[in-house]
Amino acid sequence: MVSSDTFQVLNRLLNLAPERVLHSHGVTILLGLAAAIVPLVLAGRLFRYIATLRAMALTPSASRILSKWIKTYSYTEDEFLRADGAPAQWTEIRRAALDRLANVFSKARPGRSPGTPPCAKAFPT
Repeated sequence: MVSSDTFQVLNRLLNLAPERVLHSHGVTILLGLAAAIVPLVLAGRLFRYIATLRAMALTPSASRILSKWIKTYSYTEDEFLRADGAPAQWTEIRRAALDRLANVFSKARPGRSPGTPPCAKAFPT
């Protein structure tokens, strides 16, 4: 707490009239309340932010920020299968392997075309 002597010293320094001293007490009280309430509110917000940090999906935000720095590439099917510089025989082996994998997935989920989300049948178009 601020003593009355401090207010008298401030009053003399600032040349405040006696009726203004009451006003300065009110301002002091308001500033004191603000100084007590603001840290409490900020602490509550900080706690809420920390408590929900694990539930936030930070990857999409980070990928949006980083995507500006990454160059995009567009490949044809042959360019994709030979991206590591493999000879033509390996391109055919890889194409056959990807076709077999597509068949395995199509047998595991009959009636679905590639790229169709699992819930597509639930919603009529």
